[in-house]
Amino acid sequence: MFARGSGQDPGDPEANNFQLEIKERLTPTATIHQYELGDGGIDGYSYPAVPVGMDKGLESLWNTVGAGITGGGGSTYGDSVTEGVDELNAYLGKRAAACPDALFVLGGCSQGAQVVGEAGRQRLGASSHRQVPRLTAIPQLR
Repeated sequence: MFARGSGQDPGDPEANNFQLEIKERLTPTATIHQYELGDGGIDGYSYPAVPVGMDKGLESLWNTVGAGITGGGGSTYGDSVTEGVDELNAYLGKRAAACPDALFVLGGCSQGAQVVGEAGRQRLGASSHRQVPRLTAIPQLR
């Protein structure tokens, strides 16, 4: 499962690269169910990955200001993260119910990494990043 970064569209090359890297590291007999947040939605949730910065006009600039003022938890940016967390939790719940022995590989970039981190803390009952189990990153191949 991958959560894209701020302003990225579903199917962004970063998501595809993540999925290819995972496939290369799994055994050939592993069954893979790929999912990218915002690419279809689950239970009415669909992560928008709102843009931030100055490269996408006034909207992205306003999202940046709102995220900065609220520490990332308020404004349109915060709503985007919340929508992503809700979609991720819905996806994990449905997949785990359908496949109780499944293992999950989660990844995210930028805003998507915040989504994955917050969902992880909710699911694990952790109150800070330090309490979330350490995950080993897959090095990016160039």
